[in-house]
Amino acid sequence: MKKIVVSVIAILCCMLSHAQSPIPDNAVRIPLRVYAYDPTSGNDIPRPKAPTQPLVVWSGNGSLFFQQPFNEAVSIELCDADGIVVFSTCVPAGSTTLSLPTSLSGDYTLLLYIGNICYCGIIHL
Repeated sequence: MKKIVVSVIAILCCMLSHAQSPIPDNAVRIPLRVYAYDPTSGNDIPRPKAPTQPLVVWSGNGSLFFQQPFNEAVSIELCDADGIVVFSTCVPAGSTTLSLPTSLSGDYTLLLYIGNICYCGIIHL
């Protein structure tokens, strides 16, 4: 009997957590590379680094969705094919979504700066 009750509770928790997820069904996961970055060094070339905790980002319906809320503010940039920053913002701690400008379309490089770590991936809008 205990196993049945525990199983039912586990299934309900999974269903509730999925129902509360802000990630739309048509969202696409963005594969990210991770780099160590020191903006004070004057060297703009990030060094590859293994992540301490992977960051999962989804794109859909003109927004970015983060699997986990951030513990600190995150700087986000979108760069075009020439490396020119076309959008830049700061996402406050605790956020799980970011609406992107509707004027953007095409492929961009997504850069997320968290402390001295830079997450980088390609996003299609």
